[in-house]
Amino acid sequence: MLTAAGSFVVAAVAWRGLRSLSLAKADMLNRAQRSSVHAAVERCEEMARILLPMHHEVLAEFVVRQVPVFASAVADVSFEADEETGKIDAAVAWVSALDPVLQRKIIGLLNAMEVWAMHFTLGLADRNVAFDPCSSVYCQMVMQLYPALLTQRRADPVSGPFQNVVLLFRDWYSTKAKAQLLKDLQRHQTRGPSLPPPIGTVLDR
Repeated sequence: MLTAAGSFVVAAVAWRGLRSLSLAKADMLNRAQRSSVHAAVERCEEMARILLPMHHEVLAEFVVRQVPVFASAVADVSFEADEETGKIDAAVAWVSALDPVLQRKIIGLLNAMEVWAMHFTLGLADRNVAFDPCSSVYCQMVMQLYPALLTQRRADPVSGPFQNVVLLFRDWYSTKAKAQLLKDLQRHQTRGPSLPPPIGTVLDR
C-alpha cells in the first residue's frame, strides 16, 4: 500500500524527471535554433561566393547578346497557375531564342538556387536571418530568370521543377510587400490625412 509519504516521493521523482525532460527539450531546441542560424549564415556566404558570380555571368551574357527583358519588375512575377499558363508561349519563345550554352548556364544557376532555397523551405536554415542580406537580390534573380522558370514548369505549373525556388520567392516577396505596405501606412499616419477646407471657408469668385 502506498503511503502519503511514498506518494510524495513518487511525485517528486516524477517532477524531477519531467523537469529534466523539459530542460533536455529546451536544450535541443536551442541547439536546433543555433544550428539553423549557423546554416543561414553559411547560405548568405554561399550566395556571395557561388550564386552571385553565376548570376553575374548570366547577366553579362544577356547584355552581350541583347536579350530582351521579360519581366521589368518583381511585381510582374507570378507563379499562380492561370498566370503561368498565360505566359508560357512567350516564355518558351524567349528561352528558345537563347544560345544553347547560355541556356545551360541558366539551368545550372537554377539548379544551384533550388538547392540553396531548399535549406530555407525545409527549415534547415533560418529564413529570417537571411532575409535582410539576401531577399532583395534573390527576388531579382528570380525575376530575371522568370521565363526560364516558366518554361521548365510548363508541364506542371502547380508543383513542377524548382518548387523550392518558387516557394522561397513567394515567402520573401510577400514579406517585403507587407513591409512596404506597413511603411506606407506609417508614413500616411505620420503626415495625417489631407482634408478639404470646411464648407464656407473658400469664397467663390
